[in-house]
Amino acid sequence: MKSCFDEKRPSTKPGQCFRYQKTATQLAIHPRKINVEKPTISLVPNQEISAELERKILERADLELQRIADATGQQIRLLNITATKSTPKGGRSLLLYNRDGSVRMLVQIPWHAKDDGRTIIPIVPGGKVVVQEPRFKLISFDSIEVSTESAYLVKGLIPRGGLTVVWGPPKCGKTFFVSDLALHIALGWEYRGRRVKQGTVVYLVLEGSRGFKARIAAFKLKHMETYAGPAVPFHIIDVPVKLAADHAHLISAIRLQLTETPALVVIDTLNRSLSGSESSDADMAAFIQAADTIRFELNCAAIVVHHSGWDTSRMRGHTSLPGALDAEIGVTKNEAKEIISEVLRMKDGEEGDILASKLEKVDLGDDDDGDPISACVIVPIEGRTASARPKGLAADPAKALATLHEVLDDQGIVSPASTYIPANTKVVTVKQWKAHALKRGFGATREPEAARKAFTRAFDTLLKLNRIGVSDDFVWPI
Repeated sequence: MKSCFDEKRPSTKPGQCFRYQKTATQLAIHPRKINVEKPTISLVPNQEISAELERKILERADLELQRIADATGQQIRLLNITATKSTPKGGRSLLLYNRDGSVRMLVQIPWHAKDDGRTIIPIVPGGKVVVQEPRFKLISFDSIEVSTESAYLVKGLIPRGGLTVVWGPPKCGKTFFVSDLALHIALGWEYRGRRVKQGTVVYLVLEGSRGFKARIAAFKLKHMETYAGPAVPFHIIDVPVKLAADHAHLISAIRLQLTETPALVVIDTLNRSLSGSESSDADMAAFIQAADTIRFELNCAAIVVHHSGWDTSRMRGHTSLPGALDAEIGVTKNEAKEIISEVLRMKDGEEGDILASKLEKVDLGDDDDGDPISACVIVPIEGRTASARPKGLAADPAKALATLHEVLDDQGIVSPASTYIPANTKVVTVKQWKAHALKRGFGATREPEAARKAFTRAFDTLLKLNRIGVSDDFVWPI
């Protein structure tokens, strides 16, 4: 490779500036786009840079450029090297070309920066080459293709790379359900007849750490007594985390301690990781943004464990959260102590699947005082199929009722004086309810007209079951 610096330059004395010129032809730059008729190289005054050190630096530059070209298959030309008089933080600009001659990107490289992993050409040999892609990369029309990669971690339950919320009332078994699901992902085991994509799991245990560790021990005794496979890539964090403030540090900590990218990060619970109020649009928006950043930066899925509100038919907090989800799973415990997990929302899949489970006690030995220790594991209920729906509302009426509570929180007013509406009852118009339900994705898997008809059927069902009250244009839950 012919050096970009083969032409003769005037000799310089240590500490002096020097300057030389090249033509646009020699640099292979498009002169119509970039004016580089007289690119210069200047060294910072008051630095003891000998002619020999100067020569070594320029030779190093040529070697690094050639190495990048070999690694990327791109033509690379040095546009210029500069260093300002006011600071030793000068820089170099690289133009990277595609094979067709079009400019791929312009990379600014620090010249006198420290060798911190970002410097392409350090002032002494031994640096590291890093070429950064644009943060917002354009994908051309011809490059857009259907991905054949599996779109799930657990088929029908947890979308790959998506944001999932698993919610339910206290003590309903949602953490048992989520931790069991996460362990199956870490192990790569089939989950209740569903295919699983194996991957590393990071689980944020933000409440009940002691009990959670006991459940992991119970899982090992129940399912892994004869396990002889590799180390299970399941890791927990049991110190306080506020996601909006700490997500950047969390990402860095995961990258520092893992040699592989996690497939799943679990945040248990939302309340313990949220700064501020669950009902605040600003606080919830900050939480969602932090969760999305974790997913995008680590290229993983995220599960958030959350609580229901006073109305157990809907998750607690601001309505911006449901709108940001790729999947939503509701967990309840019925009178028979069965844990019922239902897929309430799946952006790119089927909804309505039911998983019926129960807790099984596992003895873990004795504590330091000689008292017995035990914990529970969640196991499927034999003979119960995924289609067996517990008593209660069907999927569409349940979703419609949940959206009624949501719109009441945001837009509800205390009803005007009426013979038919109970005093001090918050109401909305039927039109407001319907618009909010459709906006929230009610019937999202159907055509618009079919979704509107489904809402009407759900409305009629709720009215018939005496779950809503209607007077004139107003509606309220009963």
